[in-house]
Amino acid sequence: MGGLISYANISGLRKEQIIMKRYGYHRTSTREQHLDRGIKEITAYCEQNNLELEKIFTDQQTGKNFNRPRYQVLKEDVLRAGDELIITEVDRLGRNKQETLKELQYYRDNGIRVKILELPTTLMDLSKLDNAMVHMAHPNGRNAKLNGRITFDY
Repeated sequence: MGGLISYANISGLRKEQIIMKRYGYHRTSTREQHLDRGIKEITAYCEQNNLELEKIFTDQQTGKNFNRPRYQVLKEDVLRAGDELIITEVDRLGRNKQETLKELQYYRDNGIRVKILELPTTLMDLSKLDNAMVHMAHPNGRNAKLNGRITFDY
């Protein structure tokens, strides 16, 4: 069972308590490639950070599209708002940049956090970062908003 978290206004949902669950996903293109490395990386990350992992879903198919059986089950039937999806590298999710960005946007829109082990910034919890802390993070206290995201002027 996952941890208890609260969230506010994810895809129009009202503020409430939900049970968060954490899942992994790893893909290789062929059966000759081994799934072991990705499974070990996801498992090790969770163990090192005392995170409970429900299950790791795997496919051994091309990443050129998202028509992969286990991925579809994970996306359509398993993941819910408040859950986390952990992958080792962006290209383990998909090879097509535009389609992969659409998938990541789907997760964001549906309140599902994606952690990508090769991108450390996706592992940080910035949800408690308030405006005062943002100003402190930049030496001049200057920042700008771009597409709803805070960016820093350097």
